[in-house]
Amino acid sequence: MTAYRAGAFAAALLVVLLASCGGGGGDGAAASSTPTVTTSSLTPPAPPAVVADAAREARPGLNGVRASLAFTADWDAGLCTTLTIFNRHPSAALTAWQATIDLGTWTLQSTSGGRAAASTGIVTFKSEALGSAIAAGGTGQARLCMQASSTATVATRRPVLVSIASDLPPVSADPYESGLWRIAATESRLTTGWSGNGRFLAAGYSGHPDQQWRLKAQGTRTYQLVLESRGQCMSNTGAAVSLVNCGDANTQWTLETLRARTDERPALHRLHRGEQGCLRLEDPTAAAIGACGTEANLYVEPVGYGERAHEAEFELRGLLLIKPSTDVAVPRMIGTIPADTIAAIQIAYRDHLAVWFDRLTDGRIRWVGDSVVASPMTAATTEGEGRLPAAATMPDDVSRFLPLGRYDTAAVFFTAGVDERGAAVNGGWGWGPGISAASNYTMWVTVNGGATRGAEWVSWENEPLEVFVHEPMHGLDGYFDKLGVPLPQGYLHGTEENRYAISQYGWKPWYRDVLLGTVIAADGSYRGYGTRAFRHGPPRLAVSAR
Repeated sequence: MTAYRAGAFAAALLVVLLASCGGGGGDGAAASSTPTVTTSSLTPPAPPAVVADAAREARPGLNGVRASLAFTADWDAGLCTTLTIFNRHPSAALTAWQATIDLGTWTLQSTSGGRAAASTGIVTFKSEALGSAIAAGGTGQARLCMQASSTATVATRRPVLVSIASDLPPVSADPYESGLWRIAATESRLTTGWSGNGRFLAAGYSGHPDQQWRLKAQGTRTYQLVLESRGQCMSNTGAAVSLVNCGDANTQWTLETLRARTDERPALHRLHRGEQGCLRLEDPTAAAIGACGTEANLYVEPVGYGERAHEAEFELRGLLLIKPSTDVAVPRMIGTIPADTIAAIQIAYRDHLAVWFDRLTDGRIRWVGDSVVASPMTAATTEGEGRLPAAATMPDDVSRFLPLGRYDTAAVFFTAGVDERGAAVNGGWGWGPGISAASNYTMWVTVNGGATRGAEWVSWENEPLEVFVHEPMHGLDGYFDKLGVPLPQGYLHGTEENRYAISQYGWKPWYRDVLLGTVIAADGSYRGYGTRAFRHGPPRLAVSAR
């Protein structure tokens, strides 16, 4: 783990912390939408048929293991699920696996093919000690049956597979055979992928499987490029590049490294097709084979979640301050948060966010979340068009719950409620003004989420929980910016400038690269947090050494 610097550095940093309030273009009262990068397209030939592979839809783990959870029986008071384990390692048998499953509001009653360490909550479900091995390329199954909990305080929701692990060895010593990759042109920084109308198309990176590739080694520095969404390989006929079945000829590419990857800049590559030439992406509506000049230089960047692992380098600590009710006299605001929502948001802030940060950063950022149900909200400030609980309006809470240096971020969870006429009060959605003396040098966040159903907070979907990743990152932008860490153009809302697109996958692909410091700038350098930021340590350690 990285050693954090303190001492004299920390004393000087107090000036930085005060200056970072709302740094990096922090949010206003309401989250803004970000336009996506789009390109034109031509009428294409019909695409090849998708290669069926259930494992592609399953949750990935390290070294080729994948898993999916399917509901096989469902009645009023109970349900049964089948856990399918896929071994996609090229050679090794899988002899032990471990799945993490969130049972939601269900209580485990019976299992077969595995054993659980608990019967409620987020449980660990392991393979039987004497269970059959799963051969390379094979599958195995286990079954869980459960009944509805009579004491549930969170609205009923179905179990969710959180993660999968196994005893499989690394797929290869070659790092390019691990995980997913995107391929982008160095000039435009647009990512190439397969469009919905059946041709290659360069666009802002969205995290869609149509833009993700697996590199399958065929020899020294020679690979097949397998498109994740279709299981088919990139090939060419003359200058034209297309997708074909991976058993066809002309699917081997030589990966030439022109420049190694560092913390400051991405690697540069070219993809050769022998004497025929190199892959060129300068036309956003097509990929082609051409001369191996600078126009053929490419970025081949790691993407995806759950298939790479690193030691934790940075620990982020947060406190959720729940205001169970609102009673503000002037202007009038009154409301109450349902008990199931209070229960759900505490689970999500503590447990779900830890999984999110682990997935987004390949384990390099560890999240530690606490929560407390505080007194009712009795004061608010005006920010933009919204009424929000600023740190200055909550001095007693700050004094009681946020001692200097204990937390990096504090999130106030509240409901804006209604006014004296019963009309809804505008409390925005998420607000991240950053660090200030009023917050005792803790990154301040507010979320007007009291009206959102409890089941949504613990759904494991992008929304609504994504706000608790987004808003603290505004504070981190301000903190690291003042320390001289190179950040992306536009800071946290710079998706379009940096050739990313917001899609059904939310902001996660963008967050991942900002957190890991791998956003590629127009000058070809890396921007974002990553090792260059992590070595400074989190805000709480800087102020605690005061």
